[in-house]
Amino acid sequence: MSAAPEPMSEQVWQQQFVQLAGYLGWRWMHVRRSLGRGRKWVTATNIDGWPDLHLWHETTQRTIYVELKSEAGRLRPQQIEVLGSLTRAGQEVYVLKPSDLELAKRILSGERITIGASPRVHGKGEQG
Repeated sequence: MSAAPEPMSEQVWQQQFVQLAGYLGWRWMHVRRSLGRGRKWVTATNIDGWPDLHLWHETTQRTIYVELKSEAGRLRPQQIEVLGSLTRAGQEVYVLKPSDLELAKRILSGERITIGASPRVHGKGEQG
């Protein structure tokens, strides 16, 4: 009997996601984490809860924000607030886990997913 595979980390999921995005013509910006005061990991941005990735596609003239989580990952209250604010500002915002790979392919291929398509997807409203 073989051991169950290790769950995919957020870091590995992000590597796969941006590889797919790049293949499909997207460019992206990711704010990297670094060691801050007190030797705690911090993200160098002035907005706590900012999404992992800001992606844009010049040909389709589309921009999206994506927060990636491991299967067990949960949004922090600050992330819920920022993602909600971006959504209320009319931005296309998604929260995706490794099990959402097919959904991620659809989004990156040009499909706009609306609320109700997945409980982990933001778009023109609050998290379902």
